[in-house]
Amino acid sequence: MEHLLFSRDDFAPYQELPELDEGRLEPHMHEAQRRLKKALGEQLYAELVRLHKAEELGNDWLELHSHALPVLVYGALAQFWPFSQTSLTRAGLRQKNSDYSTSVDARTLASQVSIFDGRALSYEVELRSWLIAHASSFAGFYPDRAHCGDSQPALRTASVVVQAIGRPAYRR
Repeated sequence: MEHLLFSRDDFAPYQELPELDEGRLEPHMHEAQRRLKKALGEQLYAELVRLHKAEELGNDWLELHSHALPVLVYGALAQFWPFSQTSLTRAGLRQKNSDYSTSVDARTLASQVSIFDGRALSYEVELRSWLIAHASSFAGFYPDRAHCGDSQPALRTASVVVQAIGRPAYRR
């Protein structure tokens, strides 16, 4: 399994996590990291993982990692949230149910996913802007400024579109 650039503890400043069984969140963390790999490029990403694993992040690398954290956290939350109330077991797909709680409806879940996905996308744009501004620190990974993301749109768009619910215009 690939080395993770973040842990459950890194979620704390951004979002409180529910109590989860070991291993429930990690696949979604890997998925968020896979998307970061596309944003950074193979070589820069590989070097960031290598330095993080060796605990040798310093200077611009440490700052790069700190800019990547909210992208990873919100990306993982957007990936995880649709599955937060279900578990796949040998008996099939099961939904959480107890005497003291009720499940959230699909519409509410979709709006929460949209918010998390939008935040991840926003932080990804900030990360790209930071990379452009600090391109000289990563010159070996980007042949020119265009490869830092200033000429390309973000790699992913929000997965769910949520519009404000209001009174129809004809009822006013």
